Amino acid sequence: MKKVLFILAVIMLVSSAVTAQYIPFTNTTRIFDLDTGSVMRFFKVPLPQAGYKNFYVQRGGIYIDQYTMDMRTGNVLRYIYSANGFSDSTHYRRFHNSWSFQYGYNLGYVLDFAFSSQDTNLFLYAYRGANWEPADGTGISYNNGLTVNGILPTSLMNNCGGMAIDPLNDSIMYVAYNAQLMPGNFHKSTNRGANWLCVDTLPESIYGSKLFVNKFNRNTIFLSVNSNLYRSTTGGTNFLLIKTGVSNVRMFFDVSDNTIYMSSLNAIGFLKSTDNGTTWTTLLNKPTGDFEFDPLNGNIVYAGCTDGLYKSINKGSTWTLYNNSFMPDVNVKGVVKNPNSGDTLFVTTNKALYKVYGPSVVDTNLTAYFPLTVGNVYVYESSSIYPPFYSRQKVRITKDTVVSGKRFYYFNNPLPGFWNYGNWYRMDGVTGVVTGIANNYSCNYLVNERYVDSLGSRKSDSLKKCGSILRSLCVDTLSLSIFGIPSKQKAFLEDGLVIVTRQYSKYFGITRVDSWEITGNTVYLVGCKINGVTYGDTLLTGIENISAEVPGSYSLGQNYPNPFNSTSNLKFEIVNTGDVKMVVYDIMGREVQTLVNERLNAGTYGLQRQRRCY
Repeated sequence: MKKVLFILAVIMLVSSAVTAQYIPFTNTTRIFDLDTGSVMRFFKVPLPQAGYKNFYVQRGGIYIDQYTMDMRTGNVLRYIYSANGFSDSTHYRRFHNSWSFQYGYNLGYVLDFAFSSQDTNLFLYAYRGANWEPADGTGISYNNGLTVNGILPTSLMNNCGGMAIDPLNDSIMYVAYNAQLMPGNFHKSTNRGANWLCVDTLPESIYGSKLFVNKFNRNTIFLSVNSNLYRSTTGGTNFLLIKTGVSNVRMFFDVSDNTIYMSSLNAIGFLKSTDNGTTWTTLLNKPTGDFEFDPLNGNIVYAGCTDGLYKSINKGSTWTLYNNSFMPDVNVKGVVKNPNSGDTLFVTTNKALYKVYGPSVVDTNLTAYFPLTVGNVYVYESSSIYPPFYSRQKVRITKDTVVSGKRFYYFNNPLPGFWNYGNWYRMDGVTGVVTGIANNYSCNYLVNERYVDSLGSRKSDSLKKCGSILRSLCVDTLSLSIFGIPSKQKAFLEDGLVIVTRQYSKYFGITRVDSWEITGNTVYLVGCKINGVTYGDTLLTGIENISAEVPGSYSLGQNYPNPFNSTSNLKFEIVNTGDVKMVVYDIMGREVQTLVNERLNAGTYGLQRQRRCY
């Protein structure tokens, strides 16, 4: 009879529970990517039809190398709803950068523009000249850009600011422009741009400013510049500073209750005023790049913040995180919702444009292939021609958390076949994609995530991983019986240095893994506890809690009977709750079998194991 040495290892790991509210995200579809550039500016233009808007994005710097800037830099692209995409040729390319490649210089680009809400052929725009040939200027077009007339003298400095057209009378126009050849820096036309009069001079440069006309009190004009907010209540004269510490401002004027809403990229975020801008109340204390009221329900408002899209159903009194699954960048710069769009929003981040629509519908048929619930337990046996010839391991889901709005589950031991994906996993119930999370993964536009398999796949479908040749190929979709229960199987072949086939069975998860390098190894599920129901080997690891009384010290009793034929029993005691691992070695010190590998509470336990031969 071979002598067997038992070794008990008790490892105590202390961790704090992490809890977070689950966020039922909407569907997100990326419909436009800005290559290596970024969104420099976002523009919304009201149309004559109530509630409808065109929207534009302006490309940020795109460098071909460290010296050469792509001539697309500064281009303003308009979204064409009917074509479901952007065009840079609208308005006869008036918002299109025409400068050629240059070295070490910034290219010219549009600074701001304003369209008439009564006549879409009428617009104003201001442009920034190239640094080596400064020529800031402003123009007006009455025919959608076919021809353009200059409206103020050309400047030799960076002096262009914002512009606005009265929302109800497009004969009245405003331009912030610090022209060198004429006094003042705020100009007004009352005859549709034919003549301009300087009506005020502000105490600071108006370069890069934005203008807003109060729709329910049109003599009130707001001017935002350099984190300062000015107001004129006399149609553009006598601007006074009314608020500081607000940058990148956007405004909305609610004529239903004479309330002004304002967003700011400063920490105060989203605000409202009920006294024409004299005092402001903070509604959302987050840096907010843009916001949008539902045109058919004035109580619903969306706020685009630096960490995602938020939604309120009570005009900003309370908020919920609506979506932050925009990868690789969640900084929302623009939000648009039109009356004919159903539940669809358009969201622009720093890197791309997305459609966001409808609540996600979780496919329970897919989630059943990878059931994720805290407390689920899996017991796997492994066989190999090399020591340890046989081993048994318990895997338990011990906790969950939400990262970037997605719920992940922690497995206290690596799942078989998941050795390169960490201990945290999630499954997308809409697409069926299983991902693991760990620092520095960041694959497929997923921050710190890596694709494992896609359970929505059909036979012969493949999932490419991290832009490499490594992929997961769906090789089987058979029906079978697991623990006497009819089930369906999806098997995936991962081709790499070590070839691995993972088998998922409906209602149970991973039920078999075969791996090959030079020789093979097989791991299969022999028992589990799913949502509190036990299947398979009723002993699981053969552990029985004899007493919950905390012992005075750690101890391991002698196995009995000894020697044994088919079964053996032993008793052990642990003082503190923790992870317990018990391994059997032969007389040569080679690992033969893992008896226990799980987290146990303090107390006294009995263990019974059957002898297995392979």
